[in-house]
Amino acid sequence: MTADRATAGPRSDKRIGEETHFSGQQPRAVQKALGMLEAVAHLGPGTTAKEIATFAGVPSATAYRMLNLLVAEGFLVRVPDLSGFALGRRTAELSHAASASGPGPTLHERVEDMRTHTRFGLHVASFTGGRLRFVDKDPDHEIIGIAALAKNLHANALGKVLLAHDERLLSGLELRRVTEFTLGDFDALYEQLRSV
Repeated sequence: MTADRATAGPRSDKRIGEETHFSGQQPRAVQKALGMLEAVAHLGPGTTAKEIATFAGVPSATAYRMLNLLVAEGFLVRVPDLSGFALGRRTAELSHAASASGPGPTLHERVEDMRTHTRFGLHVASFTGGRLRFVDKDPDHEIIGIAALAKNLHANALGKVLLAHDERLLSGLELRRVTEFTLGDFDALYEQLRSV
């Protein structure tokens, strides 16, 4: 019995070592997939496959294959109008697990506490990487058209804060009409941004 155990031990160790050893293009593929998740995290919901490929530095064909795999595994989801991608349930679970292991109250816990003191919706937005994205949406007050907000910075209050903070984002900005109140004139927009 002892001899059997001694013989079985090294074989199982060798098998484990072989399974965990990366070969060929595997490490690069993992780096590309993580880069694509990072792209969506930085660029926000509604990020297109082309934007993800550019941000992550991968060829478009590779990006499409990997995006389909990341969606199938639940790390990414397609936005409702199918124009782009957003972070999925499994990515949110990883993020929550990482923040829960840290010391002190998380941003989400503080925002939740603030939500108990107001009857209005309270959302947290980020301007990371020059893109508008929502990092904590109020579950009781849905935001309609998040992708449209992120792609039409000139047509919403959060976007105007971002534009006022970094006027370089105005370069190449198209003043699409989103509502009847959308400013279609750059002079009027500059005036509003000065006020902001």
